[in-house]
Amino acid sequence: VGFFTDITERKALQERFLESEEKFRGIFETANDAMVSLGEDGRILLANRSAEKLAGCEDGELVGTAFGNLFPAKYGDYQNEILKYVSSRGPGASGGSMELSVLRKGGGEVPVQMSLAEKGVKGKKILTAIIRDISERKAMEEELRLLSITDSLTHLYNRRHFHSLAVKEMERARRSK
Repeated sequence: VGFFTDITERKALQERFLESEEKFRGIFETANDAMVSLGEDGRILLANRSAEKLAGCEDGELVGTAFGNLFPAKYGDYQNEILKYVSSRGPGASGGSMELSVLRKGGGEVPVQMSLAEKGVKGKKILTAIIRDISERKAMEEELRLLSITDSLTHLYNRRHFHSLAVKEMERARRSK
């Protein structure tokens, strides 16, 4: 007497699962933006190569560290405020994007734009942060700001800058009488 079970369907499901996992890994690991998943305790569960490169870390070094360690001390308890904000919006809601700085391991800060989203997985909250390096954009903005207030030939402040300074000084003079 023998029993036979048709496992064709289970094998097909397993194949689809492995294919899906491979696609996810491919997207996650090759993304140019840093991608980090956080647990409810604020510790990093998963980080791609771009995140480790941005933070100046070795492979796998970010996993298990506190998310707040990525940010300079000037942000204080900013991490908890971010987590509360995203959590208050409910599962599946995006926390929008914000500009701040990431602290590199060797020192120095990198300006970034961060988007957050929350997802519930088996009753636990998982936060996903997508972090984009915007240092080139910030440098261009500063260059444009300087070009708008200086003369390109002499590099001295122009009339527009003088006018804005004069307005500020007039307001200060009125306040202090």
